[in-house]
Amino acid sequence: MAVLTLAPRPFFPDSGKDTGRFRRAGARITALAAPGWLQLTYADPQDPQFPSLSRALALLEPCADLVLLDGDNDPWPRVLFNPFPGAMPESPAAEVLAVVGEPPPGWTGPRFEPEETDLLGALLLTRLELAS
Repeated sequence: MAVLTLAPRPFFPDSGKDTGRFRRAGARITALAAPGWLQLTYADPQDPQFPSLSRALALLEPCADLVLLDGDNDPWPRVLFNPFPGAMPESPAAEVLAVVGEPPPGWTGPRFEPEETDLLGALLLTRLELAS
């Protein structure tokens, strides 16, 4: 599984760091490696304004069989994550397939605890017609 965050504008918290300088100097990919993880920043000179969803998914395809989209400005169905008891999230305008954690007031759809990833995965596969 992978997660793709769709941001309405570019933001790079590395502007004063070596990776930011390398990126501004023309590096197409910058990577930050530490024990147990690797973070990549990919610059697409053919699409400098905003990479298309299909281009971003094509880059993630070799790494994951499922990509979750993170962002609140898109029309795609979503899973609402609210792991904080007492917090009352607003219901997004897009279709909500399920809620993980505490649901918004009036929610009547599927609800899961954070550790129920297998059940959530089964629901998503069925709802997205990916089940075999």
